[in-house]
Amino acid sequence: MMVVTTNKVDPVDVGKLLKIPPLEGITIQWLIHKGVGDERYGHRFAMRLYTVPPGKMFPLHFHKYVEAVYVLSGRASFENEEESWDIGPGDVLYTFSDEPHGGTVVGDEPLRILCCIDCVDELTCDPLKQMQVVKT
Repeated sequence: MMVVTTNKVDPVDVGKLLKIPPLEGITIQWLIHKGVGDERYGHRFAMRLYTVPPGKMFPLHFHKYVEAVYVLSGRASFENEEESWDIGPGDVLYTFSDEPHGGTVVGDEPLRILCCIDCVDELTCDPLKQMQVVKT
């Protein structure tokens, strides 16, 4: 067993990492990933903590991994191509592979979400490899 303390995991600015100015200010902390622990842990999923400032948005996007998002604090309006939902603390979003989805933070409080994804390939759950791909 191990314990990961969130305040010891450096946040990375998503907008600066991806070189997408509208996303600047949104941070990600990779809490569980392939670099945490050894082979005993299996590494079939990753857990990330996002902090999204008020008014910021995730534009509609999709990815090959399934994603489960648990809202810790704040409120947002999330949508896919057919529906939209207002979400808040205690709510869980669950997207399927390649489902377009996005959202906007509403209110004055930052949105803090735990995001779990399945490791569909070597890149998905390895933040160091993802950062290298983005930088090239």
